[in-house]
Amino acid sequence: MDSESGYPAYKELQNKMLRLNEKISEIDSQNMQMSSEIRVLKKNPEYIERLIKRELFYVSENETMYIFKQ
Repeated sequence: MDSESGYPAYKELQNKMLRLNEKISEIDSQNMQMSSEIRVLKKNPEYIERLIKRELFYVSENETMYIFKQ
């Protein structure tokens, strides 16, 4: 019996399947997080404004931005 058949091949495939299932779970979790964020983005303009300010350093008309460097 060679290593390409029988029990060693079965164990290798089983380990590969476990790794793929873990990867699928990670991706499913990421998809759920993204779906949740998409729903919030569609329904909450204040959230969008906060994101724009944080990510793009946007400042509204009546605001002043302070940048602190260490």
